Amino acid sequence: MEKNKFKNIVVFTAAGIGDFVWATSAISLIKQFDKSISITLIMCEDYISLVDKSLQIDKIVTLKRKYHSVETNPVLRYIYKFFWSIKNFKCFYKKEVCIMLDSSSFFSLLARKIFNIRKTVNLKLKNLHTMIKYQLTIRSVLPTYNLAIPVLPNTDHLRNKIKQKFLQNTKKYKIALCTKSTMKFRDWDIKYFDELIKKTDKYNDFTFYIVGNSKEEIQNSKILIDNNKNVDIRSLCGKTSLLEIKEFLSNMDLIVSVDTGIVHLAAVSNIPTISFYGVSLPIKSGGINPKFVAMSSNEDCSPCDEKYYDNTLSCKYAKCLYNITPDIVFNKIKEILL
Repeated sequence: MEKNKFKNIVVFTAAGIGDFVWATSAISLIKQFDKSISITLIMCEDYISLVDKSLQIDKIVTLKRKYHSVETNPVLRYIYKFFWSIKNFKCFYKKEVCIMLDSSSFFSLLARKIFNIRKTVNLKLKNLHTMIKYQLTIRSVLPTYNLAIPVLPNTDHLRNKIKQKFLQNTKKYKIALCTKSTMKFRDWDIKYFDELIKKTDKYNDFTFYIVGNSKEEIQNSKILIDNNKNVDIRSLCGKTSLLEIKEFLSNMDLIVSVDTGIVHLAAVSNIPTISFYGVSLPIKSGGINPKFVAMSSNEDCSPCDEKYYDNTLSCKYAKCLYNITPDIVFNKIKEILL
């Protein structure tokens, strides 16, 4: 085996929860290759609970997601990054290599010009699944040829708590619904979710759970519950930690979700999952289990996520999602469960 020439590696992964789930597969390759390598991990504090001990991270430095997000006011974003850089300067100065499992050009520049890191790796590979792209990035630095799957903490210790708290007196089938993404152009219309619940509940064998922790998801759960008073709908919004929701999802018969972190947490299980695509493509971020179903209306203008990030998106509404009707999704639910 070729000798490793790096002993101190900085790994930057501060995008969403989904990207972090995929990043764990790449990070796991480092200590597999050489246990003596020291890993400094930069990540968002919101999902620090997802760092598994087996990754053997030596130091974790956190960012506040709300100031790192592209949807944050750019002035506030750069002020925060500036002061964060000053505070954490000693953690990174003259480290040997920085591996960017993220698209942040700011921190890539910071690593090279300010932190004086000898080598910065930021592979811009298109039309590859994020998990594969991240592992290729690791292999561009370390001569390892291993493949890996995401590594998340075991949640068996939460099993009884979840069952007692959320899974009592359910009907035959349990369906989790996630209605909101971190980007509005990935959202399926809340009216579509409402119609889907009404169509599915006619079989009278379903308990629905609305999951997610954002204010918008809490509002959506209230709308869906108010509009379906005779349906067994339960809201978990704001009531679970990330590890609890991971364990909860493993108890579902089906997950129906927009393209967001819930999909990626579910992707490490063997639970049937339906997710909606158009703005982005499942080839880049779809689930990796054999029961994952990516739904898209295959518009000519898809994907357009790069235009979203560049603020050049001209679409007034995401027709790629609008054209995935409740009837289409309901037929897929029948095919999977009934």
